[in-house]
Amino acid sequence: LRQTVVPALYENSTDTNMALDLSSYYHPIDVPNRMVGGLRLRQARVKYTEDCQVGPLFASYTIRCYPAIGPETESQDVFGPELKFQYQKDSTGTPYVGYLGSYSPDGYIEVLSTDVSKANTQIDNLQKDDFSGPWTRALFIDFIVWNSNFGTYATATINLEFGASGGVASHVAILTLSPRALSA
Repeated sequence: LRQTVVPALYENSTDTNMALDLSSYYHPIDVPNRMVGGLRLRQARVKYTEDCQVGPLFASYTIRCYPAIGPETESQDVFGPELKFQYQKDSTGTPYVGYLGSYSPDGYIEVLSTDVSKANTQIDNLQKDDFSGPWTRALFIDFIVWNSNFGTYATATINLEFGASGGVASHVAILTLSPRALSA
């Protein structure tokens, strides 16, 4: 996050300074594009399992692991210092079928500030508190961008999937919406 997402969305440049001079509403990415709200991080994680042995050859061994994601292996337990990370339901979200698994819209959700210093502090705290690790099977990064030139909104989702055996898959989805598509 710190080396890719933060520099891309929180850059302090001539463009962002000009955009701030024009309007202090929303966080500027460049002159016409502004982030609406913060970055939403959603993690899908699995439970630590005692019996991960594969096939009858290894039946006499106890092998522990963080398995592939599935309804029976997905963790919903509270974790972290003072049990601060809680599983949250997202009743308006949609499931995601990825390359390495299927994920519900629910998970462990954190929202990063639009202020770069606060966002970096939040990232430091997430890292220090072991928010992600070998138990993480997917990390979704969601944000909304408003373009003042065209008056359109774009929802962006960056998905990173982490397989039980160490494989990684990524996917980016951007959906552009006109204001009339957002009215009720």
